Amino acid sequence: MKQSKWITAVTLAALLLGGIPSAYAAPMYNPSDGITAGSEKSDTSKAKAGIIAKDIQKVNKARGDSLYSPLYNNRSEDREALAAIAAFINTLQSKGTPYTLTEEESDSHRQSFQLRMSVEQKDKPDIRIMLYNTDTLVFGEDAYSYKVQDAKLAKFFMEQFQEAQEPKLPSSVSFGESITIKGASSGSESGTVDVFLMPAPPWESFTSANGIEYPAKNAIWLYRSITEFGRYDFTFQMPAYGRTLDGKSVAIKPGNWDFAIHMTTYMMAQSVMIKPASDPVLALQGIPLANAKPQIRQGKTLLPLRLAAELTGHDIIWDQRHRRVGIDTDAKLLAASPASRDIEVWLAGKPVKTEIAPLLLQGTVYVPLETLTAHLGVKAEWMAENRVVNLSLPTVLLKPDIHTNDADVHDMLQLLNEYVKQYNAHNEQSIKPLFNNEIKWARSFAYRPQQITAVRNPTVTDKKESYASVNINFVYVSASDYTF
Repeated sequence: MKQSKWITAVTLAALLLGGIPSAYAAPMYNPSDGITAGSEKSDTSKAKAGIIAKDIQKVNKARGDSLYSPLYNNRSEDREALAAIAAFINTLQSKGTPYTLTEEESDSHRQSFQLRMSVEQKDKPDIRIMLYNTDTLVFGEDAYSYKVQDAKLAKFFMEQFQEAQEPKLPSSVSFGESITIKGASSGSESGTVDVFLMPAPPWESFTSANGIEYPAKNAIWLYRSITEFGRYDFTFQMPAYGRTLDGKSVAIKPGNWDFAIHMTTYMMAQSVMIKPASDPVLALQGIPLANAKPQIRQGKTLLPLRLAAELTGHDIIWDQRHRRVGIDTDAKLLAASPASRDIEVWLAGKPVKTEIAPLLLQGTVYVPLETLTAHLGVKAEWMAENRVVNLSLPTVLLKPDIHTNDADVHDMLQLLNEYVKQYNAHNEQSIKPLFNNEIKWARSFAYRPQQITAVRNPTVTDKKESYASVNINFVYVSASDYTF
């Protein structure tokens, strides 16, 4: 596993070893004069055959610990660059003279600080190219067997490495605050990128029972996203809880940590100060809810009533004229008596007494936390250190025999139930096989990167009913963009 502490010494070492200049022009994707275009008929006296752009499957770029976005034939945005690189290689082959690196030049440590490119072709050997010095390149199939001294070609080569796609992290972050991570990975065309917290190095490699590779025994997993064509760009909110190597959910305490970004073949870390939330944050299963902020009134914490009711599977209505909220209550009952001065909450046809009057704020009714825990079965915890109110809910599963008589729908509900159980267990290895079948509706059921706390249809009662159009809407997602 490659490791780095946002290494800046690599850049200095590269310059001292005669590597890339410190500044140069923007990348050139149109080769300069003298570079032979790649085509089906390209051939030169110094090369077995010219290459063509469509045969290039992938181009990897490397220099020390720097990360560069690879180029893929399958990515339409890269094809212009691949055509230029094909032309560049054809010109190299036409001008190259045989060369054998000295023992010192062959040193792998020295080479790691040079600009290097690996061009993977379809059914042909890879072509390796390395910047020998500021005006000279060495190249060959699988080994550096040829040399070309040409300032224009060297300049073009260097311009392909202008921007290293290093992920950037804040030096400090508060609970509930959004974090955007963008960068590159030279691994496979598609893969994963995981975010961890660690008290401190050393870094090792440990695989959890659910298949997540941890960089240390004491690391806490926060988030997973995907890489596409060697690139990733995702945003998540700093959670109040994370998951340990043994699968336990643990509260995260403010203080100094290391943020670790772990990709398929690479890991980087940066020190970060985690701070309490500036304003109280509402979280569900430890994951901040961006559009639901707690309110503090008269020393009491108030939370959105509709959110809590819907999370626990209750029907909720708002009678604006009579200033009443009804939970599992007929609208006629709410309108049967004169309008109330303060907002009233009714549950199962009866008014509920609250310690302080509910608050109407921007169209949302807030009620004291104690009301939710006492009447709706919501488990809530005030995390004073973090300034986070965390709601916990049990997983609620559908009962296929109650909800449908249709065999296909019955099977789909069972699939959804199993999906939810395995997702909440963060068990990726058990999720993927659920969709490896030929059932038409199963193939259309997308694997979605969200944390799920319940799968249900709140409008369904315990009566036998048939649903011919069951779909992904049966899955309740607790917090968007939260992956395992």
